[in-house]
Amino acid sequence: MEKTSKKISTKELVLYAIFIGIILLLGLTPIGYIVIVPGSLSITLVHIPVIIGAVLFGVKAGALFGFFFGLTSLINAFLKPAGMSALVLGADSGFGIYNLIMIIFIIFLPRICVGVFSALISKAFKRGSVPGLVVTSLTGTLTNTILFLGMFYVLGAQMLMSYLNKESTTAVLVYFLGVAGTNGVVEAIASAFICTAVLKAIMSYVPQFKNK
Repeated sequence: MEKTSKKISTKELVLYAIFIGIILLLGLTPIGYIVIVPGSLSITLVHIPVIIGAVLFGVKAGALFGFFFGLTSLINAFLKPAGMSALVLGADSGFGIYNLIMIIFIIFLPRICVGVFSALISKAFKRGSVPGLVVTSLTGTLTNTILFLGMFYVLGAQMLMSYLNKESTTAVLVYFLGVAGTNGVVEAIASAFICTAVLKAIMSYVPQFKNK
């Protein structure tokens, strides 16, 4: 009995490593980002393995995968400290405690919540049902978009006013709503198609996940 348990645990650890590897590959290379309109509209694919892994393995795994998603975002911010990344890291003003708070709540929290919420939402539906997978995919993607932009607005509205050349925080909010309505919607639709197709295939043909 112990040998079986150890074997299953080892297999899951290997699968975790594979998912983390995919997240790092997508997050740290151009493969994970599709440019729709150069300079204005692009969609990320990095959250997709987070959602898929969360549905397959549960809340704890989803949080772990989300953490690594956030880690890729932080690494990219350090590698390219420009634009909004510079605001979070304090590239122009100097790094302080407030910047650490911004990193936690803007970069890591939304990504971790992608995995957690995806796992929780998927449990509310019959396993493998197409409507459930679609709703889960949409929820996971929108969680990232809404929490990222929302936390950025709450913690950095004043800084964003200057960076975006807006006259008020309300104008910043309107701008963010526009981003959510373009990038966010495109990402959600792409995620719904990709995640549903991949998860349906895995749950249908991989014995380990058929009746898990």
